[in-house]
Amino acid sequence: MSTRKIEKATSEQPALPSKRAEGQGWVMHKRKWGEAAWEADGFTVIPSLLLSGQERLGLSPTQINVLLQLIVHWHTEAAPYPSQKVIAARMGISRRQVMRILQELHDAGLIQKRARSDSTGAKRANAYDLSGLVKKLAEISPLFIAAKKLRQRAEKKGANQMAEALEKLLEMTP
Repeated sequence: MSTRKIEKATSEQPALPSKRAEGQGWVMHKRKWGEAAWEADGFTVIPSLLLSGQERLGLSPTQINVLLQLIVHWHTEAAPYPSQKVIAARMGISRRQVMRILQELHDAGLIQKRARSDSTGAKRANAYDLSGLVKKLAEISPLFIAAKKLRQRAEKKGANQMAEALEKLLEMTP
């Protein structure tokens, strides 16, 4: 079994596994999802907190989908740069809708758009810095960590009261 290669992190973003990482976790995912899914397009790592914290982050299902489309292109430390046309086609929505959602994500401080051009000066697809999203996930993580610990304690004790208290905690916190 080979181990995953971790590329050097910048101060802005955490270290990311190399695109062709074949570590033990990847082998398990290949078995779970099947060789066809791996061969067709591979896998993308997404923090569960992004999905479980969707409401707390104030994200609509369409905004989450656009973020996932950006994340699937985030192969290295460099900001991903899928075209708005590609995102729209994958989601079955208009390019204009994608532009609007990207602006909403920018306004929420989750992404930063960076213009790109080629050597002739011609415009290329924008790059999208996701460090704002990474920061927001770090901000909400303590609540989810505390909730996880409470859930684990409740499961050990079999205490319904503790589970109910956990649910109230999650409902009350902004």
